[in-house]
Amino acid sequence: MAEPQAFRLLFEHLPGIFFFVKDAGGRMIAASGPILERLGLSKERDIVGKTDNAFFPPEIAAAFRSDDQQVMHSGKPLVNRLEVWYDEQRVLDWFRKIAIEHGFCDQSAFTQQFRRRTGMTPRAFRKRHQR
Repeated sequence: MAEPQAFRLLFEHLPGIFFFVKDAGGRMIAASGPILERLGLSKERDIVGKTDNAFFPPEIAAAFRSDDQQVMHSGKPLVNRLEVWYDEQRVLDWFRKIAIEHGFCDQSAFTQQFRRRTGMTPRAFRKRHQR
């Protein structure tokens, strides 16, 4: 693989792209500006060496780590995934745009996907993370 900084420079010039690179231990080694902004960081050095546990609730970080391990072991990318992430106000939320554009046919389909990714229902998640 090329140096992570080469990838970062490429993706920094594509609007709306969230990009990061992790090492085999799950530690961040590079991240795009939009990722840093969503995590409330100002410099890339603030993310380097940290894992998802530094930024996400334990169940979300564990799901991300599981995905990372699956990719590392299989060598295959995970595609067409709906992920929980921080919105512009740094509140964990599902990518609404993806859900709207690519859709769920009903609430139960959304709930099933949500439970599969987080291990809890949307209601339980909201209760746990309400401010």
